[in-house]
Amino acid sequence: VTSELSLTSFGDVNTTQLRQDSTYLSSTLSNLLNLLQDLANFVDTIQKKPKKTAQEDKIGRYLLDTMAALPEPTGLEEDMQDRLQALLMVIYLANLTKFQMDVSDHIQLAG
Repeated sequence: VTSELSLTSFGDVNTTQLRQDSTYLSSTLSNLLNLLQDLANFVDTIQKKPKKTAQEDKIGRYLLDTMAALPEPTGLEEDMQDRLQALLMVIYLANLTKFQMDVSDHIQLAG
């Protein structure tokens, strides 16, 4: 009975899928950081040009303002870790509740 409960209660959590999602998220964030670095380099290049066109100056200022509004990468990583931990806790508690309900149903059927 216990192994049956264990399989039905915790079989819903696909740890492989969570690992794949985590790997994908890590890859995507790394790619995003690389793109932001490229953008910062582009803005620096435009700012260092001795003669800028009005359009280049306008685009450079817009991109610089946009980048200034972004959170620091370290803060973003911590925020993502906190959210991931919260999500895993919710999954754990949901499965624990489901397991307790299954145990209760089995006890009522047996008694």
